[in-house]
Amino acid sequence: MNVILCAVFSLLSVCFISSCDIADNEKYFVPENFNGRVLILFNRADGTPKEYDGWTRVYRIPEDGVLKTQFAPNEGWHAIAKVFRTGRAEYEVPVVLEPRNFDQDIPYACCWSLGVYQGDANSKQFSFEQFYIGTREQISRASEEAEREKLDKYTEP
Repeated sequence: MNVILCAVFSLLSVCFISSCDIADNEKYFVPENFNGRVLILFNRADGTPKEYDGWTRVYRIPEDGVLKTQFAPNEGWHAIAKVFRTGRAEYEVPVVLEPRNFDQDIPYACCWSLGVYQGDANSKQFSFEQFYIGTREQISRASEEAEREKLDKYTEP
């Protein structure tokens, strides 16, 4: 009986795990003095080539916070992203999943979202990801600015 239960459990586990989409883990390298919204534009012919560290995607964010990449969107299950500040010294920035519960006045990364944008029926749609980095006040300000910004200027011709 135990052998049968073990075999059934093993079979169900394999079926469950194989039905999940597994994505690449991710590392983001953000310039030391950058605070605000990080915007990543996917599937761009003019984007930076794909870069990996082992099985982990590497995104090197430029000074303006907007990265065009040849990567496709990273959809599926993966570990929580790692975010690093680069500059004189490289260090990891905390990734906060629930910013309302984070009271420290230090820079952190939060609020990831993945989307598709199309300005109008005649423009080409594109996939993007965004997140924020900075203190609570900096993130709040950047979020308000991002709400007002139209993404049309990032549409490929």
